[in-house]
Amino acid sequence: MNTHLGHAGHWAGHPVAKSRNLLALKLVVSLAVLSAVAAGVVFGEQANAVVDQLCRTQAGRTGVVLSEVFSVAAVMMFAWRFCLFCRYRPLPCCAGDELPTCAVIVPAFNEGKQVLLTLRSVAASNYPSRKLQIFAVDDGSVDDTWFWISSASVELGRRLTAVG
Repeated sequence: MNTHLGHAGHWAGHPVAKSRNLLALKLVVSLAVLSAVAAGVVFGEQANAVVDQLCRTQAGRTGVVLSEVFSVAAVMMFAWRFCLFCRYRPLPCCAGDELPTCAVIVPAFNEGKQVLLTLRSVAASNYPSRKLQIFAVDDGSVDDTWFWISSASVELGRRLTAVG
């Protein structure tokens, strides 16, 4: 089952490859969290000495309290994002027949050959060609932009509508 509109055989479209990559990423994130907890246990005594030193002044106490509040908030936010990450399941793509017709308008003013490269890129997109309309509009260019739009029109045929 191809789960995206990309080229057939592309690694990201293969469901087994996706699940392996996702599992590996979850494992790496879990190991990073465990490493951070282990570092806190190992260096806890030294951190307590620094906090005690800071708490001797009002500004230091305020800074420590704010640091603790923001640290707890950051850990809670990370935990929430990690839960969402673990629960994520990508939705399957719809079939090409279910996609809407899409019109891409490429305005050009003194773009030269770049407009040809842009139009080729749009035409090479993963969107089904029968559902994609491409319009190239020359906005009164004084260089060779219209020549390149005309070249693209010949190259892409009925897929491109050139407006001058």
